[in-house]
Amino acid sequence: MPDLSPFLVSGLALGAIYALSGVGLAVLYRTTGTVNLAYGAIGALGAFVTWQLVQDGRPGWLAYAIGVLLATGLSTAYGVLINPLLAHRDRWSGRRRRSASRS
Repeated sequence: MPDLSPFLVSGLALGAIYALSGVGLAVLYRTTGTVNLAYGAIGALGAFVTWQLVQDGRPGWLAYAIGVLLATGLSTAYGVLINPLLAHRDRWSGRRRRSASRS
C-alpha cells in the first residue's frame, strides 16, 4: 500500500488555507457589505514576485522577504493613499452603511 501521508498533510494544509480565506471573505462581507477581493490580488502579486525571484536564482529567504514587503507596502499604500479618496463617496452619497449587527 502506498504511503498517502504526504498527500493527506498537503490536502489538510490546502483545506485550511481555503477555510481561512473563506472565513476572511465572510467576515469582510458581513462588516462592510461588499466583497473586497483587492487584498487577495495584492497577496497573489506578492506570491508571483516571490516565485519569479526564486526562479531567477535568488536565495529563498530574500525572495520571501521581498514578496512579503511588497505586499505589505502595496496594502499600506492602498490604505493610506487610495482608500481616503474613495471613502468620501459613501459619506456624501446619502446611503447609510449596513449595520454589522443586522442579519
